Parts: sequence; C-alpha cells; structure tokens
Amino acid sequence: MKVQSLSVFAVLFVFAGHTVAQVKPVTAATAASTSKPIRAAVFVDPGARGVGMFRWVQLAGSSPQMTATYLDSEMIRNGALDNIDLLFMPGGSSSLEYKMLQDSGAERLKEFVRKGGAYIGSCAGCYLVMEGAKGKKRCGIVPFRDQVGPSRGGSILTTRFTKRAEELTGIRAGEHSVRYHGGPKMIAAAPIPDANYEVLATFVGDINTYQSAPCNPMTGTASVVGGNYGNGHVLVFADHPEYFPATWDIVRGAIKFTTGRDVTWNIPQKQPGQLVVGVYCSASPGPMDANVYLQLLRSDELDIIPITESQCQEGILHHIDALVIPGAGHDTNRIDGLFTQLAVDRRNLFLKRGGKVVTWGKAAKQIRDGATGVYKLKSGDEALATLLKIKAEASPRQPELLTTPAKVALYADPASGCAEYWHLYRLLEFSPLYSVSLVTAADLQGGKLAGFDLLVIGNERRANHGKTLGERGCNAIRDFIRKGGSYYGIGDGASLLLGGDEQGAPSRIGGLVPFCGEPDKTDRGWSETSVLFRESAFPALGITGGTKRSLLYWGGPVMQPGPSVPEANIQVFAEFYGNMVNTLSGKKLAPMTGRAAIIGGTCGKGKIVLSTLHSETSEDTQWITGRILRYLTNRKADPIYPDRRKGATSVAFYVGTVTKRGMELGMDLCHEARFDLQPVTDYEIGHGALEHADVVLFPSAVTGGYSVLLRDFLKKGGRIVEFDPEKKSVTQPQPGQDIRFARNKDEVTTALAR
Repeated sequence: MKVQSLSVFAVLFVFAGHTVAQVKPVTAATAASTSKPIRAAVFVDPGARGVGMFRWVQLAGSSPQMTATYLDSEMIRNGALDNIDLLFMPGGSSSLEYKMLQDSGAERLKEFVRKGGAYIGSCAGCYLVMEGAKGKKRCGIVPFRDQVGPSRGGSILTTRFTKRAEELTGIRAGEHSVRYHGGPKMIAAAPIPDANYEVLATFVGDINTYQSAPCNPMTGTASVVGGNYGNGHVLVFADHPEYFPATWDIVRGAIKFTTGRDVTWNIPQKQPGQLVVGVYCSASPGPMDANVYLQLLRSDELDIIPITESQCQEGILHHIDALVIPGAGHDTNRIDGLFTQLAVDRRNLFLKRGGKVVTWGKAAKQIRDGATGVYKLKSGDEALATLLKIKAEASPRQPELLTTPAKVALYADPASGCAEYWHLYRLLEFSPLYSVSLVTAADLQGGKLAGFDLLVIGNERRANHGKTLGERGCNAIRDFIRKGGSYYGIGDGASLLLGGDEQGAPSRIGGLVPFCGEPDKTDRGWSETSVLFRESAFPALGITGGTKRSLLYWGGPVMQPGPSVPEANIQVFAEFYGNMVNTLSGKKLAPMTGRAAIIGGTCGKGKIVLSTLHSETSEDTQWITGRILRYLTNRKADPIYPDRRKGATSVAFYVGTVTKRGMELGMDLCHEARFDLQPVTDYEIGHGALEHADVVLFPSAVTGGYSVLLRDFLKKGGRIVEFDPEKKSVTQPQPGQDIRFARNKDEVTTALAR
C-alpha cells in the first residue's frame, strides 16, 4: 500500500478496507512570543542512542533561540514536560523508549502535546508516537502504523517534500538526500480523535542493505508526517535529518512548524590546533552525560566528532587525538560493541601510537586499571578539564618507517575519483614491504611495467580503462601477467580483464580469465553486502571456506563464467550471499546470489585477483586486502597506518577529480607530520566532512563554481588551497574568502600551514 501526498483540505485514512475523510486542515504553530527562548528538551534515556541522538543534543544546545535540557523517563513521569515547549525524541529503539517511559510516562507525553506542546521525532522517535504493531505499546497520537516487512538496513535515501510542506514548514519542495536507518514504513491507520495529519514528504527509492531478504519497496510511502494533536503540533521523520549538517534546514523547518519560531545554530568551524576528540555515541548517555557532551561541544579548544563502532572499524581512530567513552548512563548493554576483541585490539593500537582514552562510570569498569593512555574519571564532570590537560601534553615521537622491497605499479590514468582507491594507495605506501609508483597509460605503452612485481588497477566509475590504455597498453598488461607479473583489479580494474564489458564493447583485455561481466548491467549503487568465501580461498588466502563477511560494494561488475582460457587456472574465492538492492533509485532487485564476487588464480606464469568488492576501505576488512597482496607477491602485508599527530592541520583532500600529479602530491603530504589528510568526495562534503576540516585541498585546477557548502565553509573562516601548476583554475576569490593557489609542493605546504 502506498500513501500518496495529501491535499490541503483532507487527510485520507485507510482502515479495514474503508476510507474515512477528515476535513480539518493541518495548521502550523504560531509563535506566542519571539522574545523568550524556546524551552527545548532531548530524551536521553535508554532507547535513544547513536549519532542522531548526539546531534539532537548538539542542535538543542547550540541555538541562541533555545534553552536546552536533557530528560530521562523518570523526570518525564515526575512532570518535567510541564516546564518545556518542545521535545526532541531521537532514534534508537522505540520499544525500549516506551519501556523506559512506562504507561504513565507515555500518558504524560500525550498530555503534553494535547495541551499545546511541540514534538519532533526521528526514526524510533517516529515509531514511538504511531500506532503500535500487534503486541507492542506506543503512544498513538499519529494515525499511521508501520508496515512490517524485510529488514531495511541503512543508507542515504531520497525524500521528496510537497509544495504543501513548503507552505507549512518552509522546507524547500522537491527532493532531498537524507540519512535513513531502519525507520518506519508509514501507512495510514485508523483516525485518532482530536488528531489530523498530512503527509509532507514521501520516499523515492527502495531499500534493503542486509541482502538476505527481498527488496523492501519504499517508493511513495510517507517519510515525513506533520499535524496537530489537540492544541499541540507534531512532526515526525522516518529518516534522520539531524544526522548531517547538509539536512539541518529540514530540522529548522520542523521547529518552525511545531513552534512557529525560526532558529539558527551557533556551531563553530574547526580551528587549527584544536584537540580532535571522538565521542562514542552508541549508548544512551543519560542527562548527566548529555550535559558533558554540551560542555565539550562549547569548548574552543576541542573539535568534537560523534562516532560509532562502525566508524571505528572504518579507521576514524587514525584521525583523532582522544577517544571519549561515556559512562553509558542507565544503558549498560550498548557499550558492549566497543569491548569486543577486535574493538579492544583497535583501541590498543590507538593507545600505542599515543592516542588517549577518557572514560568514566560503567564503561570505565570494563577497561583494566593502569592501561597507558587511559584516563578513568570519577564522573563526566572531569572530562573537559582532562581533555584540556591532554591537549597541553607533548606528543610522543613515532618510529621511523622501513624501506620496502616489492615494486608496485598503481595505475592512475586518470587518477581515481574514489576514496576507496585512496585507501589502498595509503596501505601500500605506508607498508614496509611495498614501494609504490604511479603509472599512466603512456608508461604501460612504453614498456615500464617490466620493472614491477605487481600492477594494481582500481575503481574509476567515470572512465573506460581499456579505451585509455589502447591496444598497446592492453597488450603490455597481458604480456606482463603471462611472463610472471601479478595483477590486482578492483571494481573497474576487475572489469578490465573480463571478456568484454557489460555492453559488449571490445574495450577489455580478454584471454586471461574465463569470466565475463553481466551482459545487462543494473545500476546497483553502493552498500555493505554479504559474501561467502569458498573452500578455494583457504589455500590461496588463508580464509576458511564457508566464512561469511560483509564488504563494501560500489557498482562493480557481477562476474559470471565465460569462455575457457587454456593457460589459466582461475577459481571463485568468494560469492555474493544475497541480492543487491539499487540504493540510487527505485529499480528492481539485482540478481547477485551465488555470482562471483572475488576470483583469483594463475594465468601463464603470473597471478591474478579480481574483486568487485572493496575490502580496502574498512579496518575490519583490510586484513583481507593484506591476504590478497600476500598471495600475489609472496610477502606478508600487515597494514601500517599514518596516524594523526596532535595539533596537525586537518586537511580535507578532495578526490573527486585528481590528476596523477595531484595524487603524488597527496602521498607526499601524508608523510608530513604537520598535516592530517582525509580523502573527501562530493558525498562526504555534503554529509559533514567540512565540519572537522581546517582547510580543503583541491589537488587539481577547479574549473567550476564552488558548492553552497564550500562557500559556507569559507564564510565561517575555513580555507581552500588549489594545486594548479598549469593555471587552469577559474576560481575568482570574493572579498573575505581565504583561497590560495599553489603551483608546486612548497607553495602547497606553505598555504596549508598558514
């Protein structure tokens, strides 16, 4: 069933096969006063958790038009809602949120709204006020219910706001990309007395990132619902507009609708020299720890980054100076993810390189006493002073890196616009066992592969590698492999060796592997996807057959058997376990179960591994990349990471468009202790990366206008450096904008260090 956009004058409810029209139109709130601040509160008891919860704390406490308080369920049951105007209910678990509130707290919440209070809920905060599923209690003030179906997982989904929504909230009509993670699939339920609502936005696209269940059709179902309950105003989101700064205008519109007030945020841009602090957000903090968050956020000496365990897996610990593990309030179970053996190993490496851990309460009890670099506090009230003390301490020296014997040619023509490729580049560059050189099509055509042991070609979704290489370059790769060289192809680099591309064009290097690409390629987008390693992976990679892993997929080929190759012995190392849902638009499920995801073996005297997946992107899966490199080079490959030095300049290194010279510049800068480089694409820029950057480095000429987010970054005091040796940039700096142009590495480092 799909809930369509509703008219200005009526809301249609579908229940038990009958349609009932409620003609009372929804009205937005009118501010009684603009001189007094909005008394806002965030629910911070068990059930409310994650980065979204942290963002509600940050937004409520960073607006000059609001005063913020943080409430647990006991405070609500004791009447605390009588003293506030607006309640934010974060995501997490609606069942646990209701369990903590109990029936009496739920009634208090309903009465608060009925008498004129404002309520904004995202994800679980939306579930909480809907009609409960069978056997589950909910507050029941929004006449919608969840359509139970396959697990939906998380992604960035498109939501389309109506013109009516723009009238009521000021949120721009049209499509917005918003963080989604398992929120409700809202369909109309039975009318609720004294309540009228309208659908303000609907999803555009379907989702299921868990892969093991069918696609969950979301297109056309409600993503945002707003309305009136008694004298109060309610707006709920199935997604998370609070998650990234790029969608805070939607939050601003929700506040406008529910309170009648316009709000702004006083959230400063990162400043050079700040201590970079990650705050672990997977547990519910409780009111005391929420106030600690606000203290940290308001410090001019700290740059606070909310993080989850998945971000730790992806390597965020290499880009922070200190990790704060809150005491977990009443939520004792949600900190367990940070104390698995893998998580402990990551934290120990973080401490070994000079990182610091600050913790208290229940979390502190799980860390052994006397651990070097760990500050176990009596309470969170000591956190700010402790972090300022850490900032003032001297940073330890790191050991010198060793030289590397194996010669690796990393193809960069064009240089990849993908952050995944950059991760692989860094792993090879900083390993003591590899020496990396960038090569172009002209290098390969000119015979320069003869001096290398391994050729790596990664992902470049806007390029045709075969066309760029030409016949001479393709023949050079074919001869290199047959004569004993090793080849590692990822994404498009894997497609290059398949027997013809997905459209059948003769732009690939055939005759090396008995596989070809899927003839009718579906635009599959990106997501974490499950793969199953086969028994053949054990002797080659040391990975036990039958092992299931979750790896990043991003539009790579789906490999299927093709014509046999007499001199090749290629096996399937891993296959897809589940079908891939298009995360870019609402297309059909792509049939991938059982198809090859990683293949490898020999051809002539050489070795080949082709992967449609990206094991190089996450610390939890980079060991797989290490096993692949060991197989191809007969050298152990333990990743070594360039860790952040305290006080380093945070450089957002734009990898959307990079020349070979630009990538060489980036790798040179990675060896500079003064700079902490993090690759960013347009996607990362749109989803919060600039919040934590001192400067953005464009490693090639900028030939188009800057985005709105980059202009805001400059307005807040951020800096931009353009590496433009050939003077091709069209940038015209405006008064007050700090934009520098550099023609060589020395000019770049001077500009970055300002």
